[in-house]
Amino acid sequence: SNLTRGAVRSPLAQCLLIRYISQIIRESGNIQTADRPFYDYLEGCLRHKAEMVIFEAARAITELNGVTSRELTPAITVLQLFLSSSKPVLRFAAVRTLNKVAMT
Repeated sequence: SNLTRGAVRSPLAQCLLIRYISQIIRESGNIQTADRPFYDYLEGCLRHKAEMVIFEAARAITELNGVTSRELTPAITVLQLFLSSSKPVLRFAAVRTLNKVAMT
């Protein structure tokens, strides 16, 4: 829709939009061809300039059911980059999310 095309400028609003999109994908089952634009939006958010948007998108992708390793790779890469961040909060969030991925 219009919201996923970049009409939202606030990073907080984008985080909320990411949560809505991940909920839509979860409720529809798994990532199917109809949900592909939603997943593409989540993957595009991994290249956002705001760290919280990047983390929220990575977390949303890792929590999706039925995601393939190919679809999971960009989110894992971003989380690995956060491990070398100078901000302790980003490091902790990345470790926590990667731990959840490792446990599944």
